[in-house]
Amino acid sequence: MNLKKLLILALCLCLALPLAACGGDPGGQGSNGPSSSPSPSPSPVPAYVKEFTQAVGGVDPDTVLFTADGMDVTADYYFYWLAYDCYNLDTNYQMYMGKSLDFDEVTPEGITMGKYLKEDARQVAVAYLILEREAKANNAGLTEEQKAEWEQQKAAFIEEVGQDGYEQLLHQQGMSEEMFDRIGIMNNFLLENVKKVLIPALTEEEAEAYRTEQKLYGAKHILLLTANESADGAVSLTTGDPAKNDDGTDFTGTAEEYNAAARAKAEDLLAQINAAEDPLAKFDELMNQYSQDTGLAANPDGYTFTPDTSFVDEFKDTVYELEPGEISGIVESSFGFHILLRTTPDVSDQYQTERMNAIMDEWANTAITATPVYESLDTKDFYAKFTAYADQYVSSPAQESGAPTESPSESPSESPSESPAG
Repeated sequence: MNLKKLLILALCLCLALPLAACGGDPGGQGSNGPSSSPSPSPSPVPAYVKEFTQAVGGVDPDTVLFTADGMDVTADYYFYWLAYDCYNLDTNYQMYMGKSLDFDEVTPEGITMGKYLKEDARQVAVAYLILEREAKANNAGLTEEQKAEWEQQKAAFIEEVGQDGYEQLLHQQGMSEEMFDRIGIMNNFLLENVKKVLIPALTEEEAEAYRTEQKLYGAKHILLLTANESADGAVSLTTGDPAKNDDGTDFTGTAEEYNAAARAKAEDLLAQINAAEDPLAKFDELMNQYSQDTGLAANPDGYTFTPDTSFVDEFKDTVYELEPGEISGIVESSFGFHILLRTTPDVSDQYQTERMNAIMDEWANTAITATPVYESLDTKDFYAKFTAYADQYVSSPAQESGAPTESPSESPSESPSESPAG
């Protein structure tokens, strides 16, 4: 297995299951909140963690690099974030610019890329430690259900990469299993728990004010695609797919005939909705049965958008004219025939996420007291040693066993299909 594949799996997976933290019990507290009894002593740091921090930074894992708001930030914790930042940006440079990251390049802020990465890793490290502290202070620890969910996520990951592959990643990154658990829990659960505690859900009046301020609209639609005809007589839908009959067989008529049938079908669906005792329930039933919107599966409750969202004008303009809960007539756009229902989008989660991001930014900018070890740390040198260490580790025959042959993170993320809404 080559170095690039292993690092992409190790580091990109770390974004979903981040792999670092300073001592204490996993999750930052007991199953439901701060424990009234003393915290258990941290497990001894595995020898390979010391080997890693010595190799990449010349220090022991528990060496304090800086303090932030009374909290010590140690080498084993900080080095993960610095390695992630460096590798992530270097990979993007190679992928999109065809060259390796230049740590001496000057950023628009007037500092070198190496200094920028060093400071960014410091900010992320501090923000997550404050998050953990806030979880303890606000009784927002891991619930029993979340603990079980984490164990399932972790078990699924280990099953995917194999036990040998899992241990290989921990060794290569210089992380104990305790660290893996702790930050995985912090990122996947404590962040959400703290968000709910620090930022209460909006009242309906506050939600409406927020929707108005942000110019947020909501809508569902039933879409029946129309067709176009090429010079050779081939009939294709506006999405580019071949036109089909209702039974799935190939459509053999003209585009004009297909579109006339699509309009007639839209009129029939609209008539059924208007005649129903519960038009909104009927709308949902017919939408799920007949709508050809490729974005429906990802947006079963409809779309939330602003005037700047790149939806077709016919879609947006019709929604603006409707009252919440009102259903349109048949609207034709370049995609096909729409029947629209204006909805009232639930904005509490969006609001809480925006506020939590702002709070995390504040935490990230907490002033630090740096030690000489941190001050003298050179990002370029650190990353060169990190990649050399990883390369040496991967090339070891003893580490090849059980390594995954392909990284799921290496495949480009599937982009959602363009929605006929826009």
